[in-house]
Amino acid sequence: MDKKEPIIEFENIQQAQECLKYWQNILFLNDWHIKINLIPSDDCVVDDLPCAGRIDKMHVQKIAVIDIALLDDDIPDDDIVKSFKICQEKVLVHEILHIVIDLGGVCNHTVEGSEFLTTNHQRVESIAKSLIMAKYGVDFDWFKNF
Repeated sequence: MDKKEPIIEFENIQQAQECLKYWQNILFLNDWHIKINLIPSDDCVVDDLPCAGRIDKMHVQKIAVIDIALLDDDIPDDDIVKSFKICQEKVLVHEILHIVIDLGGVCNHTVEGSEFLTTNHQRVESIAKSLIMAKYGVDFDWFKNF
């Protein structure tokens, strides 16, 4: 874990697991059993929408499975997604944070519930980026591709 920049793309599942163990320790989640999978981007979907990562967790049993989408080189250059780096280490941190900051159980079928989920999901993303920035000493502009 002595890299000078965040991990953009995991080289293999062992590197992803090493990274997972590092962040579990940082976030006081060593008593959790977390499995990580690297899956095709077409298979990484939440609520019928494509995503960079997802987590399925059971708090009582302290177990979770995190899926990280493999990077997709087929995204058109003019797509807004290309404006920001897809950093698999940041995606991993984001998903782990969902254990600490559980947004489950909120009704997404109301305006209020939807707003709560969106706002708090943005907070999880900001915290994930902040942790990456602190670990590597990069600033917010590092996440931009322009």
